[in-house]
Amino acid sequence: METTRLRLFAAACAASCLVFVAGCPSGTTTVNGKLITPSNVKMEPNDSVTVMFLPEQEGPDRKAAVGVYKADDQTFVVNNIAPGKYKVVVQLQGYPGSPEAQKRAAQMEKISDAYSRDKSKLHYEVVNDSKQSITIDIDKGTVTKN
Repeated sequence: METTRLRLFAAACAASCLVFVAGCPSGTTTVNGKLITPSNVKMEPNDSVTVMFLPEQEGPDRKAAVGVYKADDQTFVVNNIAPGKYKVVVQLQGYPGSPEAQKRAAQMEKISDAYSRDKSKLHYEVVNDSKQSITIDIDKGTVTKN
C-alpha cells in the first residue's frame, strides 16, 4: 500500500513537471487593431463602436471578447483573448445628438447589419503573440495582420 502511494505521488509530480515545462496551451493574449470605416461614414467622438470576436469553436477557454475602441485614432484593443479562430463582428451606432444624426444612423445601420453576428464574413485567427496587430477594413471587407 505504501509503495502504491509512493508511485502515485511520483506520477503526480512528473505530470506537474511536464505541465510546468511545456506551459499552458490555453493562455490569453492581446490584439491591437485599427478600424477603417468607409470614406462616406465619418466617425464622431461620441459614436459607439463595438468590435467583437466570437469563437468559431466551442471550448472552455473559448469566450467572446470585445474590443475597447478609441474614436480619436480609430484603434481598438482586445485584452485577454485566447488563441483560436474567431468571427469578427463590427457594430456602429451614431450619437443621436450629432449633426445629421438620421443620415448617419442609416449608414451605420447598413454597416452594422452587414457585419452582424449572423452575417459577418470577417474572420481572424488569434495567435499567442503579445505584439499582434490587425486592420479591419470595412470598405474592403477584410481583416489583415499588420
